[in-house]
Amino acid sequence: MDPVLDVDGLFVSFPGHGRTLLPAVEDLGFAVRPGETLAIVGESGCGKSATALALLGLLPRHAVASARRLRIAGTDLAEADPQACREIWRRHRGGRIAMIFQEPLTSLNPVLTIGEQVAEAVRAHEAVSWRAARGRAFDLLRRVRIPQAEQRLDAYPHQLSGGMRQRVVIAMALACRPAVLVADEPTTALDVTVQARVLDLIAEIQEETRTALVLITHDLGVVADRADRVLVMYAGRAVESRAASALFAAPAHPYTRALLAARPRPGWTGARPRLPEIPGRVPGLGERGAAGCPFAPRCAAVLPACRIGRPDLIVLDGGTAACLRAGEFAAQETPRAAFG
Repeated sequence: MDPVLDVDGLFVSFPGHGRTLLPAVEDLGFAVRPGETLAIVGESGCGKSATALALLGLLPRHAVASARRLRIAGTDLAEADPQACREIWRRHRGGRIAMIFQEPLTSLNPVLTIGEQVAEAVRAHEAVSWRAARGRAFDLLRRVRIPQAEQRLDAYPHQLSGGMRQRVVIAMALACRPAVLVADEPTTALDVTVQARVLDLIAEIQEETRTALVLITHDLGVVADRADRVLVMYAGRAVESRAASALFAAPAHPYTRALLAARPRPGWTGARPRLPEIPGRVPGLGERGAAGCPFAPRCAAVLPACRIGRPDLIVLDGGTAACLRAGEFAAQETPRAAFG
């Protein structure tokens, strides 16, 4: 089955002092097939959200983005005429690819009713009347299981709970049946019970529609339960990209191993030990570009060669990893129970 989202050689930079461009995402590539879930993980500052915004053409005007290939539902936007890009993105955004943002309260317009906002999402891509669009909005609210959907059409965002606001954002994202759905930390602002319900809802809709899902999250438990493939980012680059089952069974990059080790273990009783930490921090945009592996200063398994040249991607069971010792680590199978 051909990918519905196919990205190769994605670069995103932001201007620094003078005319210097600072890299936020470097040479990133991945593909997602219909119905598949790709999880993108990594610490804050690794380039996850910049990647998501680049996929929808929502980067700030001062950002510089390019790609060798950015094919969405059969159309390669990397080959589009720069003069026509804005119109092409407008047609694709919300139509072929849509996004669920992290904080629903800031994603919704506070002075428009819920019905107006969902109907507007429909009318942006389809030539239908306001009456028909409002009817679609009602159907969408019912689909995402908002109680008393007809009354909620005339409510304002501040009158809804956080969970219901997130459901409204999901309804807007699904309004035009996109082929690709990007969810950037869709449950961060919600309590644990509501998180599970929202994720179950996304999974049910994805199964019904065969929508490809790109899930950006810090919650590795969610990734283990729901992702088909995992892309681990560090300092703007992919350091490991593998099938979820292979990655959790035997993580091949020291950064992936460190992320998994920092998770609470299920079944702890009594006094809980201190969680392992990854020393140091993710290098800032102006600190990248030095020779060697960018994770080397924080890596417990670093070799002298790691500080000399940037490691190439090594092909492994279920994907690739950018580490000189990837084959060694991939052979060290870890019990899945350790990661939830």
